[in-house]
Order: sequence, then structure tokens, then C-alpha cells
Amino acid sequence: MGNVQRLKMKKNVCVAFLVLLSVSLFALNNYGGIEAKKDYPMYNMYLGSKIPYPGPGKAALTSIPAGYKVNFIYWVNRHGSRNLSSFKYDKAWSDMLVFAESKGQLTEKGKILLKEIQKVITHEQNRYGLLTSLGKDELYGIGNRTGVLYKDLFSSNRPLLAKATYKERTWESRENFLKGLEKTGYKGEITLTHSKKNTDPYLRPFDMAAKYKKYKKAGKWHEKIDAFSRTNDAEIIAKKVIAPFFKPEFLTKIDKGEFEFKSEKDDTVIKDIVTAAYSLWEIYSVLPAMKTDGLTDVDMSTYFTKADLQFFEDYQNAQSFYSKGPGSAGKDSIALSIMAPLAKNMINEVDKYLKGESSYLGVFDFCHAETVVPLVGFFEIGRSAVSSEDISKALKYWDAGYYGPMAANVEWIIYTAEDKEPLVKMLLNEREVSFSASIKPVNTFYYRWSDVKTYYSEKAAKLGFGLDTTLEENIETLKSTY
Repeated sequence: MGNVQRLKMKKNVCVAFLVLLSVSLFALNNYGGIEAKKDYPMYNMYLGSKIPYPGPGKAALTSIPAGYKVNFIYWVNRHGSRNLSSFKYDKAWSDMLVFAESKGQLTEKGKILLKEIQKVITHEQNRYGLLTSLGKDELYGIGNRTGVLYKDLFSSNRPLLAKATYKERTWESRENFLKGLEKTGYKGEITLTHSKKNTDPYLRPFDMAAKYKKYKKAGKWHEKIDAFSRTNDAEIIAKKVIAPFFKPEFLTKIDKGEFEFKSEKDDTVIKDIVTAAYSLWEIYSVLPAMKTDGLTDVDMSTYFTKADLQFFEDYQNAQSFYSKGPGSAGKDSIALSIMAPLAKNMINEVDKYLKGESSYLGVFDFCHAETVVPLVGFFEIGRSAVSSEDISKALKYWDAGYYGPMAANVEWIIYTAEDKEPLVKMLLNEREVSFSASIKPVNTFYYRWSDVKTYYSEKAAKLGFGLDTTLEENIETLKSTY
């Protein structure tokens, strides 16, 4: 993998950026060793889950057992680096700054920030929620590397199935992945499908799971986040970050919670000091991905110290630990449990191929962080399903930037050999990882398909998603049970 040459990008700025992404390598024995040194340079920017795709770097792949060859792939991919998802954080900050200015409460630095926020808003017109050029290049690169690495499989030109959610950025991701794949010579028939809103229990189960939505919005875990904030002096950090923009009177009113500033969807975004500073960090975290599209004169890093940035990344990770990860419930977490339908579907698609009931060489799903990150937990990769009552301890191994950066992917690679049992290997972000510790490999990262199927199908069945359940039944179970 490390010897595959990167394709030259059209824009020089993209070239420089992607070279940084591809050659950088963070040292992990597995994707759970978050204690390992983060030597991929962009992790030092503390971008949280918005970090651009780190790529496989120079990670080596273990040798395929004698007599085996790749015959099927199931691939789940988060969309690539995107613009701001909606008119949300930038709207709230713009409204707050304009309001403060109308009251004569904006400082000179505040006026500069207002101009920067307005530049972001202007840049984002007709771009909200869509991939940046970097995001498109990320997926193109992944598709191209996949075609080169598994050239024998794709040279067969068997058909493949490529699915996406109803969100356009997943269509863009799929399109660019397939462009990169086809550049390597693949000429098979490609079936494209996408789901309608609230109809996909596999790639967007969180849309239908009523209890999960209630848990995410108002679960008791929010009290733990509040406690985490108090313990880590979030208000002091936040006040230090935003104080330069406002005069004391206005800052005091923000501190007392006297104002609310909302998104275009009328959701409250800013209601106090902490949410104000966190929202500014959210804007900061997506800016690196937007530079390749021309937004080069807005740099919000100067508004934060390294310690500030690290705190807000931790703050996001703490929320992710509960909303997308194991939280206090471990592998029984509701966030992980609702990934069972997708795991069931993955098993069934592999089995259809092995039984000769499918001609596809692979199934490729394009979705979101809300799918990929908890799927990592469902599969118990590294320590992604380990619970904790202490968030500070959890953050030593839980990091959404590792488990689910932009363009994150989970791959099942199926190997077959004449008169031998099928094997499966799993990759996370194009790096080999182990399945649950409850399953024993037969050769380093290679596992018997029967063992993997048995473990995860039993896990899914206990949650109400047996292998013989239908899509309609899965939707109903999500609605009634989760």
C-alpha cells in the first residue's frame, strides 16, 4: 500500500495538502491504541471529527495465506471532507456579532471577526453540506488505491453495488470513489442506489430509532457533559476565548445566559459562554478543508491557544463518546446497538456471494460519521466498545478523529481458496485491524468467515435483527425498540 504512487491533483494547493495527508503516519498497533503518539501532523490542529482523511500512510499489509485470493469486498465509507453542514454555527455567530455591534458592544477584534464570519458565509453559499475539493480528492484517492491494491478482483469486471444515503455529499463521495476506481481500469457494471429519508435502517438507523433520538437529545449523559465542563473549567476557557470580541457589559450578559442565537433551522446554537466558544471552534475545525476551494484568508487558529483547542476537541469527543460510542453501557450502548441492522446486512451480502446467489464483486456503502463511528464500536475494534463512568479516563482511548475522520471507512475483505474455508480480514481507514477479542484469528489479521459470521450474527439477533429479518421488520424494530 505504501508503494502505491499518489495521483497528481489538478490544483497545486491540493497536491501539497494531500501529500501531507498521505505520507504522514500515526503509530498505532491497532485502532484503539489512542495512547500512542499522534504523529499525523493535522492531529496537532485539534480538529476533532472534522479532521481530513489521514490515509493509510506507509502501513504495511500482512501476506495473504497461501492459495487464497480476494473475491468479495463489503465497504462502508463516511463522506469526504465537507463544507459546513448547514447555516448553523456561522449564522449564530454572525447574528450575535451584528447584535452586539448594534448595541455598541463590539470591540475592534470583534469587528474583524464579524468580517471573517461574513467571508465564511459568502463562501458557503450553495456549498453547505457538500464536499470540498479536498473531500472529492480524498474519495478519488481511496477508490484509486482500492483498484490498484485489489487489481485482480477488479480486473474481472464483475458488477458492483454502490449505495448512498439521501444526502448529496454521500452521492458526491460515491461518484469520486468510483472515478478513482475506474481510473485503474475497472469496467464492470455499477448499480447505483440511494435511500429516501427515514427509510434506511442500515446506513441511517438513527433516523428511525425513537428512543435513541430521545437519548441523544435529552439523555442523562448530558449531565455528565455538564460535570465534565465544570471540572475542566470550561467557562473560564470559553470566556478567555470570546472576551476579546465584546465589551464587558455584553460579555456579562452572554455569561448569564441572557441571549440565544439560533441556526437557520431555529435550533439554539449559542446560549451561554461555553456554547459560544464551542461554536467558534466548530467553525475553526472545518476551515482547513475549505482552503482548497479558495477560502485562504480566514484563520481562526489565532483565537485559541493549543490548550483551548485541545479542550474543545475533548469536549466534542466527550459528547461523541455517549452519542456515537459506548458511553457507560459499553457494547450494549444504544448508539452501538442500532448498528446491528447494518452488520446483519453485511453478513447477508457476503453470504449471498459465497453461496453463488450474487454476482457482485463488492458492495460499497457511502454514509456518515453517525454510521461509521458506532459501527466501529459494534465490531469492538480496539477499545471502541469499552465503557467508562469517568469521561476523562475514556478520552485517553476514545477519539472520534481516530475512529471516524472525514472519509473514514470500514472494510471486510473476503478471501477464498479451493477446498478451503473462506477467510475475512477487516480494515479501518485502509489499515488492518482485529475483530472483537472474542474471535480468534487463524493468521494474524485473517479470520474464518464462519467465526466472524457466528459472532456478529448472534450479537445482532439478540438485539432483534436476525439474519432472516426483512428491511421492513428492521425499520419497525428500530421504531418500536430503539
